Amino acid sequence: MTAKMNRKFAHLSEHLADLASNNKRRTMKYQLKDKIMWAGLIKIDGFEKNFQEACAREMPDNLKTILVDITGQDYCGQMEFAKTEIVESDDFSPYAWNDYLKTKPPRAGIWRVEAETADCRHWLVGRTVGSDPTLWVQLPGSAKPWVPITTMKKLKKCRYRLWE
Repeated sequence: MTAKMNRKFAHLSEHLADLASNNKRRTMKYQLKDKIMWAGLIKIDGFEKNFQEACAREMPDNLKTILVDITGQDYCGQMEFAKTEIVESDDFSPYAWNDYLKTKPPRAGIWRVEAETADCRHWLVGRTVGSDPTLWVQLPGSAKPWVPITTMKKLKKCRYRLWE
């Protein structure tokens, strides 16, 4: 192989490793039972990634707590969480389609929503507020600006993903 081909393969291999790393980071596996505390903590830069890594590393051991590193511009330290306060989430991924009837959004956001009723399929803008998992949508022709998705008549299927 030539040096030029080696560089291309090395670049390709780095790119594939980055993609795999991003996919691992995007899928949330663990979260706190306390949804309000969880919503606040994930706003801290790097907390969610550190939390997931700590859970993946420490959940299988026999200790009763998990230590999560917290580092930022104005703070540095660790937070300790009892394993009884941590739950596995329902494989929520903000960058992939999630079934709303099985998995609720764990945080506030603007979402792309695809809802299927007995009559037709709807593409909607959705939002969640705070740690409340209710998915609010703008329905065409509705008198109210935002209504819960569950108010749609004959809702058969609903999926959502982060608006990018």
